[in-house]
Amino acid sequence: MKPSIFTKRTVEISKKNSLQGNGKVLPPLPPALKKRNAFRWNVSVFMIIAVFISFYLSDLFNLDPWVGTFSSILMLIGEAFPPSTGPVLPKLLRGAVESVVIAISAITISFVLALPLSFFAAKKTSPHPIVAYGMRSFFGAIRSIPELIMAIIFVAAMGFGMLPGVMALTVISMGMLGRFFYEAIERVQPGPIDAVAATGVNKFIIIIYGIMPQILTEIFDYSIYRFECNLRASTYIGIVGAGGMGFQVILSLRLMQYQDLLTGLIVIFVLINSAEMFGKFLRKKFFYER
Repeated sequence: MKPSIFTKRTVEISKKNSLQGNGKVLPPLPPALKKRNAFRWNVSVFMIIAVFISFYLSDLFNLDPWVGTFSSILMLIGEAFPPSTGPVLPKLLRGAVESVVIAISAITISFVLALPLSFFAAKKTSPHPIVAYGMRSFFGAIRSIPELIMAIIFVAAMGFGMLPGVMALTVISMGMLGRFFYEAIERVQPGPIDAVAATGVNKFIIIIYGIMPQILTEIFDYSIYRFECNLRASTYIGIVGAGGMGFQVILSLRLMQYQDLLTGLIVIFVLINSAEMFGKFLRKKFFYER
């Protein structure tokens, strides 16, 4: 084993030279560094105080609500076993198919819309800074709305069914993918772009051959991740009538049919984990395997 250079003798000499040697002491910290350290300290203290206040306002320090909680949970689990395999299972499987259809449709439409719009949001490719700012604000506005609220809006406008669910997740996904895409465009290297531009081609060809090869892996990786999010969201937007299996799950809960509810949760678990395994497979085969 290679001996450490930080021996006891070295440490003693370092302390002596820094504090006593030739009457010299360590120089004071620069003002900018002092200001940064003070800022970090103030932020840390503020965050700690905010955490304790949040815990207090959330009644986490109140022990009364916890009394009997675990026994109630165990009682519910006991009532849910064994999971139901009766008439509810075909309804849940049909809802699972609807959830997959909603997720695929939403990610496809949002990808087609977000990719070209992201070039207007990226400062490197936008025709004007105002256009970039406006497009970024648009992406930020539509992704700030939760999926369930967006689903309620489209259900109110279009009625019940899978189509409102598809449109709700399409809008949310477009905002998320748009942000991911324009950030990826901002990180491209100028070398390939300059090489393509030197041939005298137009901007469209520069984007196709100078920018797209650099961001292709990222945009498809983000799209797969967003598909997984859409599939997860499509399992609960059915609560408001936007398709998927959420309606059957919430119906079982309201009717206190806990065996049917457990069956629905198992179907959701299998569906979500299957999608994540499929996403890992695609990433491994298309992006990471050489």
